[in-house]
Order: sequence, then C-alpha cells, then structure tokens
Amino acid sequence: GTYIWGRGTLDDKAAMISILEAVEKLLSENYQPERTVYLAFGHDEEISGLKGAAVIAAALKERGVEAEFVIDEGYAVTIGMVPLIDKPVALIGTSEKGYLSVSMTVEMEGGHSAYPAAESAIIVLNRALKNIVDNPMKAKISRPVDDFIRYIGPEMPFYARAIFANKWLFKGVILKIYAGGSNSNALVRTTTAPTIFNAGFKDNVVPTKAEAVVNFRILPGETSNDVIEHLKKVIADNRVVIKELEGRKEPAPDSPINVPGFDVIHKTIRQVYPEALVAPTMMIAASDSRKYTGVSSNIYNFAPIMVTSEDLARTHGLNERNKIEDYKRGIGFFYQLIKNCDN
Repeated sequence: GTYIWGRGTLDDKAAMISILEAVEKLLSENYQPERTVYLAFGHDEEISGLKGAAVIAAALKERGVEAEFVIDEGYAVTIGMVPLIDKPVALIGTSEKGYLSVSMTVEMEGGHSAYPAAESAIIVLNRALKNIVDNPMKAKISRPVDDFIRYIGPEMPFYARAIFANKWLFKGVILKIYAGGSNSNALVRTTTAPTIFNAGFKDNVVPTKAEAVVNFRILPGETSNDVIEHLKKVIADNRVVIKELEGRKEPAPDSPINVPGFDVIHKTIRQVYPEALVAPTMMIAASDSRKYTGVSSNIYNFAPIMVTSEDLARTHGLNERNKIEDYKRGIGFFYQLIKNCDN
C-alpha cells in the first residue's frame, strides 16, 4: 500500500512511533550518544497536558535537568501552503499563541413572542458578538513572524521580495496581505471565534437569558487582560456579563533562532528534506511544549511529516493518513537529529 490510515497517523502517533523506531535503530547499531537524550511522551496533550507534560517537566526540573533544547509536535513540512512559495516549506514553531475562552451572558425580561420588546437577551448578545467580530484586535508583525518573513522572503517572486524586504516602508501592505486570509490572519493578530451560543427553549417564547462562548488565540506581545479590556471597549454594554473560563494560557515565550538547538533542527531538516525551505514561525495552535519552559528556554515545534491543506482537513477528522515513504523519512529525521546533537 501507499498510506498508513487511522487516527494519529499525522497527529501525533506518527512522530512518537518515529522517535521510538529511530532510537531502536540506533540501539541496534550500538550507538552511544555523547549527550543525554530524554524521550518524553505525555498522555493528555489534547486536554492541556497537566497530568502528562507538566508532571514530566516538573520531574526533570527537580532532577536539575537543563536541556539545550526541546522539540515537540507542531508544524511540519508543508506543501503548497505558504503563499507565493512553490517549494515545500518546513516550518519550525518558535513561540505559541495564548489561549483564552470567555462566556458572555445577557439576562433580560422575556415574554410571549406575539408582542416582543424592542430588545431581548438574544438581540443584545447578538449585537455584542457582531461588535467583537467586526472590531478585531489590531494586526501586528510579531518577532516570530518577522523571522518567518526574513527566511522565506528571498524565495518569493520579485515584486513580493521588494515588498517584504522593505517592511519599514510596506508594513501596512504586508499586514493587509496577511490579514486577508484566515490562516495568515492568525499569524498577525489575536483571533476571535464565537464557538457556542445558547438561548431559548420554545419557538413562541422570548428567552430571559442568552449565553455565548468566544475563544481567542492571543498574539505574542499581548495578554489575556488586553483581550478582556478590548472586549469591554468594543461591546460597551454593561448588560453583557463577561466571565473568563478555565484553561487560560498566556502566549509562550519566544525561543531564539541563533542558538545550537535551532541550528541542529534546521540542519537535520535540510539533510532529510533537501527539497524544502526551512523557516521559523509562530505556532497558531497550542501544544503542551510550553510546560517545559522550566527545563529549557529553547523550545521548538516541528514534526517530520509532510502535509497539504487536504491532509490538515483530515486531521482530527475522517480518513487521516500518512504516506509510508513520508513516515520512513520521519524515522530518518529523528535518527539523524540524535546523531547531529553529538556533532
């Protein structure tokens, strides 16, 4: 066959099994690394990592471990996903956006739908949601995105190179370009996504209560408090009660790209995927790698898988799959990475 099918073949069992197969191969060759390599596999990354990565990181810190770098799942070798770039692009996450969900509740008098009031809980809450969606937080070029532009800029068509090479002059144009797409927009601003709405129970009754949940992915350089203050400002209605929900994560610290840890990952990608460009960038999604900040200040997100937009749509969905040849290259990546750490 051509593919390995099943949940986790892309996210994230492929990376874990690739690590184990790479180590098994090195052991079969009696390879003895000069530097200590820790393999850490949490079991609850999808639900915050509090009992997995957090506990592992605490144990390592208690033992006095100071890691040169940490590499975790996250980005991959992308195909046809970076605008204006024809080659595959291997993306290394050097920071992560923060995470915040808030509930918004409005309670007002209800009544019979035959003689409705001019405003109701649903109308007021709907207006508040429209205000926050229509007035997003300001677009900005953060340091990880600035690094990304510097790395891929030379590979762009001439007209784009001229724009991206002169950010001081064309910053507004660049932000407009990125803000124009749903994926690229997430790189330059704190995103706003209403995810839950509850109100009413009967078609002829105006409800007394309406509730919604809105999720924000916070841009590095901003905080959850900034988001809350922005919400209050654009809603400007005291009838809307805003409450922060559990699970808040502030943006993860930026990891440097001028250190040996980044260099060895970059070098290994170039060896295993010579056809790909390599660029640092910001993680839009969240992982549990931030739990390791007490163990290392150099935390990077990259998994040796090759993905298209179609593949991403399969992740956490139907027909998730990984090419067998790509999986083998993933094993080769971790095999070579461990060896390169000794060099």
